[in-house]
Amino acid sequence: MTEAFNMFMNQAASQGREYGDGFNSSHFDGLTQSELTKVLRIIEERALDGDAIAINATSFININDAVSIIEKVLRKSDSLGRKSINQASLEAYKITRQRKYLDNMFDHLGLCSEQERWHCIQLLCSIEYGNEWFEEAKAVFEKIVLDEQDEVLRHSAAKKIIVESGIPEGTTIYQEKIKQLINEERKVREKALSDL
Repeated sequence: MTEAFNMFMNQAASQGREYGDGFNSSHFDGLTQSELTKVLRIIEERALDGDAIAINATSFININDAVSIIEKVLRKSDSLGRKSINQASLEAYKITRQRKYLDNMFDHLGLCSEQERWHCIQLLCSIEYGNEWFEEAKAVFEKIVLDEQDEVLRHSAAKKIIVESGIPEGTTIYQEKIKQLINEERKVREKALSDL
């Protein structure tokens, strides 16, 4: 057995916080074909059970295997929670850059429980959209800034809007805009959005 396989199996057998640390590329580098087959089976079984750590691990395997596993997860959207489906959609988007996976997240945001919604918004804020897609995504983030009661989510959406608008983090204008966009007063937030 290779060192990578032993590390993978140790991580797969871990629990709690240690398992929550997830897998990394060293768990996959240099696997034999036989080991890779076993690893893929473990990842797929766990991903199909909604295990977000396993879903995230698809980013370390080849694209075809990763997309195959993720598509199977996405077909289980009726039986898995939105958190797992959103994580699978994010991983699929990162691997393929296909817009349909982002649309899956945006289109179902309103169907999420409060906890799933929180997780989904954080995932959406972690994506690098580029000019091509951000204009459409921006409307969702603006709605979050304006309507969301949770200040952390407002902050995440505000940060995404500001950074995607080309204002570098840490600058004075960035700090001013963040303060305005998370302000308790909706009118202040509206004005800040219109000024961007």
